[in-house]
Amino acid sequence: MSGIIEQQFIMNIASQLDRFKTVEPNKTYNFRCNICGDSEKNEFKARGYFFYSPQDDIYMMKCQNCGVAYSFQHYLKVYFENEYKNLRTQIFKERGIRQFA
Repeated sequence: MSGIIEQQFIMNIASQLDRFKTVEPNKTYNFRCNICGDSEKNEFKARGYFFYSPQDDIYMMKCQNCGVAYSFQHYLKVYFENEYKNLRTQIFKERGIRQFA
């Protein structure tokens, strides 16, 4: 269930990621890594990825340039804090858990 919700939030931040594109619908997305800045020599290179891990039912973030790898939730928490809070609220709602402030 988390994977479906996370996919919605990938689309929410897509416009904020340079060169974002869908590689494989519902599974893999590509963008310029906002952590390392990707290639300084070639602005067209995009080596950051979100990919779906079916065994864990979550999305992961991986950069093929700097080697950073995070769960999508951790990535949001560090780089898109407001979206992370919204994601956690949505997950709690889906599970029927009331979030306390």
